[in-house]
Amino acid sequence: MKITDEAKVLLEQTLKQENFNCVIAGLEYGCCSEESNIVFGLGNIEDGDTVYDINGIKCVMEEETYLRADSVTIYVENNELMFLDENAVEFEEGHHHHHHGDHECQCGHNHEGEEEHECKHEADHECQCGHKH
Repeated sequence: MKITDEAKVLLEQTLKQENFNCVIAGLEYGCCSEESNIVFGLGNIEDGDTVYDINGIKCVMEEETYLRADSVTIYVENNELMFLDENAVEFEEGHHHHHHGDHECQCGHNHEGEEEHECKHEADHECQCGHKH
């Protein structure tokens, strides 16, 4: 991760104003993907945190996040902090899956051979991917 000198000054001012002492970074994963985006916040260093010094700014993040953050630059544009992630991915809005066997009827009845089955049972069409939605 890179923090430009201009961003460092603005971050230091913001941290002081908000009474925080570090930037906190974490990974956000898409519903059905191992791809991730980095999310940032401000906070205070706690015991056990892994702290990285990036251009004089204390950044708390796990090693996995630190390695993923290699493609991120924090810079200033129009007097605002900006985050450029060269490896950012767009997560689909809404919930869409393409798992084999996804959205099978869970009513317990055998509907094999029925062309257009419209099950009226409560548990119908629950996602089977194992992710909480």
